[in-house]
Amino acid sequence: MQLLLIAFLAATSAAHAPPRPPSLQAAPPTAPACTKPEFRQFDFWVGDWKVYATGSSYQVGESRVERLYGGCVLRENWQAIKGPAGGSLNTYVPATRSWRQTWADGSGSWTEYSGTFQANQMRYLARGTNRQGAPVLLRMVFTANADGTVRQTIEASTDEAATWTMNTDLTYRRKSGS
Repeated sequence: MQLLLIAFLAATSAAHAPPRPPSLQAAPPTAPACTKPEFRQFDFWVGDWKVYATGSSYQVGESRVERLYGGCVLRENWQAIKGPAGGSLNTYVPATRSWRQTWADGSGSWTEYSGTFQANQMRYLARGTNRQGAPVLLRMVFTANADGTVRQTIEASTDEAATWTMNTDLTYRRKSGS
């Protein structure tokens, strides 16, 4: 008798339950959003890295770059040997046929880059201000090297790209086993 009563209550409560709001209803299955080759252009940077000042054995940090969110985003987790940790989110934007990177770190630094992939390089640009408040243009380039390393350079221009000053020159070397 108790089993029959429990079954009756379950059936009547389900029949009188309010409809689920549209936002909670199951979405129809869709094809993966980020399967085009453009979304794979920056895959050369995916991995676990020890990062060195280019041309030296001086390690400046470690980085983990992973592909997330259905293959739509590359996330970097940066840990400097000296200085703040930080990270970036990188994604291809089909509407503009370009890449975007948002960088933020533990010092409060935050930069938005826009770029393109060409000739084995991810090339980003950003506009900002320097410490004195003057406008600055940043050019960041990641190069996939034949030996499997990745070189990252960041240059700055305070004269609308007439001249550039090197700020950062790093080489990413894969950790063993990654």
